[in-house]
Amino acid sequence: MKKSNYAMMTIMFKNSLRLLFSLILCCTSVQADVTFPLKQSAVTDQMGILSPQSSKQIEDKILSFEKIQGSQIAVLIISTTAPLTLEQYANQLFNYWRLGRYKVDDGVLLLVALDDRAVRIEVGYGLEGTLTDLTIRNIINDYLLPYFKQEHYEQGIDKAVDALIAKIKQEPLPAIDNPQFYIAKNPTDFGMIDIIAAIILGISFYVWGAILFKSLKASPLKVGIFLVIILSITGYLGGFDINTWNGLELGDEFLETNLPYWVQELLLKILPIWMSVLILFTVFLVSSFLCLVLFSLLFIIPFIIINKWIKSTKLKLAVMGGLFYGIVAGIIFGVIFKSLAIGIVICLLITILLGIGLYIGKIKPTDLGSSGSEDSSIEINSSYSSHSSSSSTSSGGGGRSGGGGASGRW
Repeated sequence: MKKSNYAMMTIMFKNSLRLLFSLILCCTSVQADVTFPLKQSAVTDQMGILSPQSSKQIEDKILSFEKIQGSQIAVLIISTTAPLTLEQYANQLFNYWRLGRYKVDDGVLLLVALDDRAVRIEVGYGLEGTLTDLTIRNIINDYLLPYFKQEHYEQGIDKAVDALIAKIKQEPLPAIDNPQFYIAKNPTDFGMIDIIAAIILGISFYVWGAILFKSLKASPLKVGIFLVIILSITGYLGGFDINTWNGLELGDEFLETNLPYWVQELLLKILPIWMSVLILFTVFLVSSFLCLVLFSLLFIIPFIIINKWIKSTKLKLAVMGGLFYGIVAGIIFGVIFKSLAIGIVICLLITILLGIGLYIGKIKPTDLGSSGSEDSSIEINSSYSSHSSSSSTSSGGGGRSGGGGASGRW
């Protein structure tokens, strides 16, 4: 190609970054009116999962604590936080309800989104030193999620409220009745992630199997003695007890929520912790390698083929430009809508339309992604309104959320 052609392709690549950023902003922006419920005493249960007796018991406990301590705890149970994320909804509702005392900011919100199978505890500025993110996460994992997985919502909320009150008072936390270990994913769920995980884990086990086989073949006595020692120590420390948690934590809510049930069972219960760590490290390497292969298949190989078989420079640039933007848009929309079919359709449409536009001259490479980029911006706004009847109690005294807290899914 001529230097001018390379310059045109460089411009396409730079502008693709602008297009990618714009598409992400457009697809993730929230332009919707959100109606927040009015606060009904200390417990607002819109789903009816609490019995009247249990609801009153929790309310009395919270109100009695508020009267003595001053800190304000509120419980809200709704179906979903859509179109907002769990964290956005909790933070904005906290400020809408004005939980906690003015300039003390000692409010706490326990939010349960039943249909989303999600829970969050939001903490005001004044309590962030006492109710740290780690403390809140432990309360969610120890008192809420084990009960919620068994659909014992009343016990879970009651125990979590007890734990919050005890922590604010700096008293000993309530005893944990359920084991801390839980798996958020449903064991009956099966999807594409199961196939991908099976491939990656299969390759990871194969790599270690090949290393072990070659090591044994090269030095069977030394390697054999080393394996006997390691396995004996592991067994002595209870590492092969598949009925208990091995102590490993995934440490990421996305992994806890999305990794298949059998993968979490394998890493957190079946394998000893040191084996799980090795496998996770290998999974990272294998995933990185597969991503490079996928990148080559999606981008490099098609462009090599196009460059080799299409002789016309004009047609070559048109096809390359259209295909590049088509692949980027297809990946974005496929991920957003979680549909391979939608991603392929978007990819083909943009590839064809942009390719034709570039070839006939209606679209120039310098135009892609640059229209109005200097003098325009995307605003993400959310407006809030309430259309509820009067509530039994007013909102809080004007406390603010510090953005602290933690979330969980069951």
